[in-house]
Amino acid sequence: LIIVTILLWKDRSMRKKLIATGNYVGNVMRDNISFTVRGLLLTLLLASVWPLLMASIGWQLLSALESSSFTKNVGHGLLLTSQALFFLRAYRILCMKGGIAERHFKWPESCLRLLRHDIDIFIYTFLPPGFIALIVINSGIPGHAESLGRLAFIIASLALTVFFYRVLNPATGALREFSLRQKKPAMAGIRYLWLLIAIVIPIGSAILALLGFLYSASTLLGNLIQSLWLILELAILHQFVVRWLLIARRRLVLQAACEEQDSMRAMREKSTVVAREDTLDIEKPNIDINALSDDIYKLLNASLVILAVIMLWASWSDILPAFHIFDQVTLWQHTVEVAGEVRFIPITLTDAALAVITIIILLIFVKRLPALIEILLRQRSTIKPGSLYATKLLISYGVVAVGVVLIFSTLGGTWSEIQWVFAALGIGIGFGLQEVVANFISGLVILFERPIRVGDVVTVGDVNGVVTRIRIRATTIKDFDHKELLVPNKEFINSQLLNWSLSDNLIRLMITVGIDYGSDIKLATKLMEEAARESKFTIDEPAPFVTFESFDDNSLKLVLRYFIDNIDYRLLSIGDLHEAINEKFNSAGISVSFPQRDVHINTTQPLDLRIQHEKQIKTPVDYSDKALCV
Repeated sequence: LIIVTILLWKDRSMRKKLIATGNYVGNVMRDNISFTVRGLLLTLLLASVWPLLMASIGWQLLSALESSSFTKNVGHGLLLTSQALFFLRAYRILCMKGGIAERHFKWPESCLRLLRHDIDIFIYTFLPPGFIALIVINSGIPGHAESLGRLAFIIASLALTVFFYRVLNPATGALREFSLRQKKPAMAGIRYLWLLIAIVIPIGSAILALLGFLYSASTLLGNLIQSLWLILELAILHQFVVRWLLIARRRLVLQAACEEQDSMRAMREKSTVVAREDTLDIEKPNIDINALSDDIYKLLNASLVILAVIMLWASWSDILPAFHIFDQVTLWQHTVEVAGEVRFIPITLTDAALAVITIIILLIFVKRLPALIEILLRQRSTIKPGSLYATKLLISYGVVAVGVVLIFSTLGGTWSEIQWVFAALGIGIGFGLQEVVANFISGLVILFERPIRVGDVVTVGDVNGVVTRIRIRATTIKDFDHKELLVPNKEFINSQLLNWSLSDNLIRLMITVGIDYGSDIKLATKLMEEAARESKFTIDEPAPFVTFESFDDNSLKLVLRYFIDNIDYRLLSIGDLHEAINEKFNSAGISVSFPQRDVHINTTQPLDLRIQHEKQIKTPVDYSDKALCV
């Protein structure tokens, strides 16, 4: 009673706090999943006031030492009714104006208005007759269960039928807005099928009660209500996970915008031609709040459907004997030794169906799970693309391994048998496909040891390129001409490999310049270093420097060495520095040398010159050693 009193006293304050949790929803900078968690907790607290009072009264009636059987039935009915009231009040508060469904889950206001109205009617038309039916049916008083109990049960069944019709009708129901969002024609038939099932079961329960099968009818209706709570809970879970993924997606977009702004700001600070008023505003772009990956949506939907099927199967399998017909079809048997005794365990059609379902689940998770892993890991700003790719691939391998073991176990395979199967396969594959196995093992070594990662710039043989994919057999490298080279994985383990960006992205480049003899070497060196320091691509530490390398035939050879922090700037930096050095040399009057060739003419003999018109030329002129010596 003290808790109920406190909750009633804080009711208005908690409602204000519940509405306040939606103030920052949609704000890219301040939105957080904790607001939704806090709102759901406040919703449950607000919904628990009257159910908690009913449950406490029912518990007192059940625990009283001198209570009669009727009193205990009343207490039992209060406990069960309090559970239903708690669920209904929770959904009613969830759909309140400014509540979780409107502010956090973005449900349409027209849908929420109808849901609030239908839930209010359902509470007053279903719970009172349901409470009376529970008391009378469990009382065991002759005649009461067949009269008053049956009447109350039929009224409750009809109230449930009307509620399902008003909510699930695709044309006029409260959820019609969600139905209109589905453009697929097949979904319309499924919606009407769900409506038919939801209406037939309570009507069938009422008919069974009229025919005298009150216990069977109450059991059937009770399982339907439990299934209703389950589906509603999964719907809330679905919306909660979608909102969490949506926030994660927004953060990734914001993080990418911030990184782009930082890189552009760094470039502009080094450049002298870009004005400061062109800087980016990270709050300026409107981020698409519906930009979630299709793979994540499909994975989430498939996971919830599988979970719902499993839980509904567990709830209805004991009631409907038709579900057990598959257990009577034996496909084969396997032996299991228990306490020294060998027993034969049958593998039924149910086990085969479970194996097929496991295969489907495995395929879904292998295909869709990497997208979820990427969303989770990319929230860490320190993770690199190579680490992300390796993590996704290793988790996919782990999921496949676990799925294969589960499938073998479902079909009757023990670990010892699976062990021998893998051993035999290993020997056969080792002889027949040793190259493929070697590449596969090398691929695992690459993923664990990580001498190369996706995104690294490597040199393999005569090919320079970027690692784009690491697969089971081979690794794909895309060169700078955008041609893809498939390299077997074992080549990276057994051969030499040059990784340009393994530990860091710093790369030293050299530019060679030859100047004329007699030029001012110190001035040329100073100008080249100035050009390197002023370039927007070079870094300050290590600092660029110029060395006087050698006296060549026609020039004085100077070499500029400088560092860049991104290999993508390699060609851009070379072109930028060539242009800057040329401008500075021209301004200072320093000439870049060019090759000179001396032509020596033999004058000891007269020159043999033949002059012919172009039209008269039929044979090539003979430039022999006697005519011209070079």
